[in-house]
Amino acid sequence: MSILMISYTVAALLVVAAILDAKTAKIPNWLIGIFVLLFIAKVILYPQTVDIMWQLIFAFCVLIGGFGLFATGGFGAGAVKLMAVTALFMPLDRLGMLGLSLLAGIIISLFLFGFLRSLFGSEDSSWKVLRARVIPMAVPIAASGILGMFVL
Repeated sequence: MSILMISYTVAALLVVAAILDAKTAKIPNWLIGIFVLLFIAKVILYPQTVDIMWQLIFAFCVLIGGFGLFATGGFGAGAVKLMAVTALFMPLDRLGMLGLSLLAGIIISLFLFGFLRSLFGSEDSSWKVLRARVIPMAVPIAASGILGMFVL
């Protein structure tokens, strides 16, 4: 498995998390566990590409900040965990751009999902995002993660 394959797998899992969050408003723990296993594989197979200590410190700081967002009701627990494990794969030299892209993604999601709910929403929809007033935070997290890994 190459380093690029790990990145592609992380990106695919981020898309899966975004879809699951939009559909059910939940991000399963087994999915979070796969991210952790991929990070461990990256550290073992390609230790020269990861500054393990700083990557873990960054992920821990994201998790602590996420706890604050969870406490205020801004993020769900699954989104906080997803944000922390996504931080394990982000370039540390682009943190400002990552933060801005996450903030832009959240703002766009607020409008986008509100608009989609007004067009297609109904009480009997199988998608939670169309049934209730929820914003799947995995969508902007996934977008920022994919941007961070491949564009920034």
